[in-house]
Amino acid sequence: MRRRRLLPRQPPISAGLLESCHASCRPEHLAGAAVHELRLAGLVHSVRGPRGGYLLATAPAEISLADVIRVVDGPLAKVRDLSLTGLEYPGAAAGLPDVWRAVRTSLRQVLEATTLADLAQSTLPQVVGERAEEYIADVRHYGM
Repeated sequence: MRRRRLLPRQPPISAGLLESCHASCRPEHLAGAAVHELRLAGLVHSVRGPRGGYLLATAPAEISLADVIRVVDGPLAKVRDLSLTGLEYPGAAAGLPDVWRAVRTSLRQVLEATTLADLAQSTLPQVVGERAEEYIADVRHYGM
């Protein structure tokens, strides 16, 4: 019988992972579906027993938010569920595909640079801090 080589033992993340999923997923059955998708993609694996749960399949520093979001939700920035390759608009809107490409690139830069370890340690990458500062500086206060 061939034995599977496991990564160094990590604490189960089932409680925190499922609490996060339950907090952000309504109805709650979506949380279980999200964890199931993560397992199918090889990002987590299940451990049986009283101390069981789900373990990360690789080190948290090797799993980006982009990896997780792509597994659970698909492409990072959908435009009417279309691929941006070959997307065209007529007339004055002809430049929109480039706008959507820039949006997708910005999302990808932030989400691919941020890992689960970054979140757990509250040490976000420089690009995240820069984009957050840009947002804060540009927030418009409507109706005030």
